[in-house]
Amino acid sequence: MTKPSSRSTNPGTLSNKIYDLLHGLEPEDRAKVMNSVAHLFGDQPISNSAPAPNSGEAASQNVRGLSHQGGLNEQQYFVQKRPQNKGEMLAVAARYREEHGQGGSHTKDDFAAYFRDARQNFDSNNFQRDMKNAQNQSHLFNKGTPKGQYQLSYYGQQYADALPDHAGETTAAACT
Repeated sequence: MTKPSSRSTNPGTLSNKIYDLLHGLEPEDRAKVMNSVAHLFGDQPISNSAPAPNSGEAASQNVRGLSHQGGLNEQQYFVQKRPQNKGEMLAVAARYREEHGQGGSHTKDDFAAYFRDARQNFDSNNFQRDMKNAQNQSHLFNKGTPKGQYQLSYYGQQYADALPDHAGETTAAACT
């Protein structure tokens, strides 16, 4: 057996390949395949049963176990989260990319593409200012990442996951 190239072991690339393979299957069959693969690796099953289609309570899980509403595109995800300011908008974009296997590090171009697909305005001229505010004032993004790379902080992940429950965000802040 040959060792896969580093490009083919990139989590984003692998997630896209797995998605392409499982795309045409029914939800129950997808769950069976994912659980069988987990079993082959000696891991716990991803889920005990297949989620009900389009169920608000049954969030599907991706390979890394991150919970997201299956099948939501960028626009639907954005509408569901209802961000109220630029920092929240950037956090929602980053979280969507993470949940959909597009990496944990994001660039200005990644954000621009997300906002375009979500049919939202992207303020390219003020991006640096907005990102600095999201890092320094809101602590939604980690500091110390390479120039031009942005990583959602743990708090930012929890915050984005809690949206649109704006009243519950104080609970996430208490955890940090």
